[in-house]
Amino acid sequence: MSMKEAITRYGKGGLQVHRSWWVAADAVIDAERDGRNWRLRLSNGLIVPVARNRIAATRARQLISPD
Repeated sequence: MSMKEAITRYGKGGLQVHRSWWVAADAVIDAERDGRNWRLRLSNGLIVPVARNRIAATRARQLISPD
């Protein structure tokens, strides 16, 4: 199944933050900024990159802080 199809079927509780990364919103425990780049720290210990073109959507879900 493609990522797009999986998100359509199962992605109601999260969002795609990078080309190959979908995260459950309730799994995000912290956000880290390094210059223009953002990363999300998940409850399972993974560090997930946030694509620059997905920062606004991630911010809208209040997973990263406003500038």
